[in-house]
Amino acid sequence: EFEPIDYPAPDGVLTFDLLTNLQRSGTYHEDDQPSHLKIKPDVASVPESISLQVYAAPESRFCPAAVYEYVDEKLVINAQN
Repeated sequence: EFEPIDYPAPDGVLTFDLLTNLQRSGTYHEDDQPSHLKIKPDVASVPESISLQVYAAPESRFCPAAVYEYVDEKLVINAQN
């Protein structure tokens, strides 16, 4: 059980929105670049059955570029982000 953190909106001076931060990082990947992030086959059920159900999908908050997201309760790894 947890209480979500209510972060203040970006102020554009000290804190910035996601797209601005991503642009300033200078990181670029081809859209069709294969993912280097993989889930081992023997633990492939863990994201949906444990992480999402028990811990409210913390991996969806690991990266501000939304590399890890759940779509229809299935983990999707967006390597191009």
